[in-house]
Amino acid sequence: MEEAKALIEELTDEMATRTSIPLFDEYCRQNYLDNLLRGGYPLLLDNGTEQPFVYHVFSRKHGDLERDYNFFKLQAGYYSQGNGNFRDANQNRRNDVWFNPGIGDFNIRLFMSLIQPDGYNPLVVKGCSFQIRELEPLLGQVEVADHSSLRAFFQSSFTPGELIQHIIHDNIALKQTVETFVTEALKHSEQCYEADFGEGFWIDHWTYNMDLIESYLSIYPDKQEELLLATREYMYYDSPAWVQPRRTNACR
Repeated sequence: MEEAKALIEELTDEMATRTSIPLFDEYCRQNYLDNLLRGGYPLLLDNGTEQPFVYHVFSRKHGDLERDYNFFKLQAGYYSQGNGNFRDANQNRRNDVWFNPGIGDFNIRLFMSLIQPDGYNPLVVKGCSFQIRELEPLLGQVEVADHSSLRAFFQSSFTPGELIQHIIHDNIALKQTVETFVTEALKHSEQCYEADFGEGFWIDHWTYNMDLIESYLSIYPDKQEELLLATREYMYYDSPAWVQPRRTNACR
């Protein structure tokens, strides 16, 4: 309990407020904590470039744990992520760039890339994973006997927490610290957005993307043109589900 309390204090110290009304000060902390629980706490992970990977930890779906339909999924491991709804994660990240300008336009790229060609979006945002691009540089940092174990692990996408757990579980003999090895792995990886269709579509979720843009431009007003360049790396979500058109042969 003491460790949990200390962690909460550390996380919310970023916006600690001191006024003549202590209740207001605590409200600010609690409000900030609520944003972190739904949207996640953004970590900047070194990847060897000027723009580090942004990785949200502690995120979870909103609501009560005992409600089965909320389907909480919290990773029991390092750098834990959870699943959340598109709207909830989106609206609770609107102030990310204010507290940590190093986040840049990450949230814009993520949520814009989850818009489908028909304008809808998947309900569930799962967090991010990584896929290795170059494995050979990493193999030189472990004993030869562990090469096959790492080759098998990097066959699929991974998270930093899963990589650490694999190192511990398979007793991988590293020639450096775990933290340094994870950083090296990220330098040779690409970040992937994970999402799922979930239970259906909503019509207003795209509006929160505009809030992300406004927040970003309030910090970086000089980067508006750059943000809209066609050369930016935006994608669209290829959903397994779609809304049937209102006009069908049966209606004619």
